[in-house]
Amino acid sequence: MLPKADPYVVIRKHSEEYKQEARNNIIRELVDTERYYVRQCEILQNYATVLSKSGLLPRRTIHRLFSNSADLLAFHRKFLAGLEVTNKLPWEEQRWGWHFLQAEEGFRVYEPYCANFSEGYLNDLHRTNRNPLVSNRIVQMQESLAVFDHLIHFKNELPAFLIYPIGRVCKYPLLIEALLKNSSRDTHQYHDELKSGLAAMKRVVDRVNNVQRRIENMQTAVDLRRCVVDWRGHEVDTFGARHEQNRSGCQAGVPCIPIRADHPLLRRRPRSRSSEPAS
Repeated sequence: MLPKADPYVVIRKHSEEYKQEARNNIIRELVDTERYYVRQCEILQNYATVLSKSGLLPRRTIHRLFSNSADLLAFHRKFLAGLEVTNKLPWEEQRWGWHFLQAEEGFRVYEPYCANFSEGYLNDLHRTNRNPLVSNRIVQMQESLAVFDHLIHFKNELPAFLIYPIGRVCKYPLLIEALLKNSSRDTHQYHDELKSGLAAMKRVVDRVNNVQRRIENMQTAVDLRRCVVDWRGHEVDTFGARHEQNRSGCQAGVPCIPIRADHPLLRRRPRSRSSEPAS
């Protein structure tokens, strides 16, 4: 007669198999989507270079639209190379937390990009204006840029390309957190290091959030100046100061850059010129 299997051992074995499968899926998503993201950054930077050389847009407009996208691309090419190396190792040797810790300072490239990003400015280049002269210039600009639509369609695709980096930087803490939930100190010697990597990426998102809030406050001050003639001695620049918990609900360590989670551009990626990784 065969001995009965211990039900606790069987359940634990199945649990470990489930976690291993979940880890594999998370890591695959991290690496595959990073490859895809780098390809989109390459397309965007190529488009920015072509526009800049064409002379169809002023240099100031080019900078407002693309900011330091070249720095983003350079950083993520290097970052992806590190992910690829780590991904080839067996799970017991994979130090994902160390990889994100080492890249924390490099992620500062997102601060100027997010500070410079303005959906409103992009919309101004798309919509018609009540001033006929301004409206005519916008129409002429759109017609001129149509020659580059085979790279990125200025009106239909460019907004999604430009907002993609903002959604991407918010994704990393979520992926690391999912990886943590499917590992433990007992099964992974670098578990605590993974926690440190999560903390590092939360700091990255915090800094980006803070930059975004400062820009919002500056714009609020500008709008206030336009609305009121006599401030009677009050300093408008001191109005609306926000603490770490601001009115938009952002908290320390929470990936909540002040763009609505249901924003239509965040619900779709930019259309790829190559195959998109399976989700």
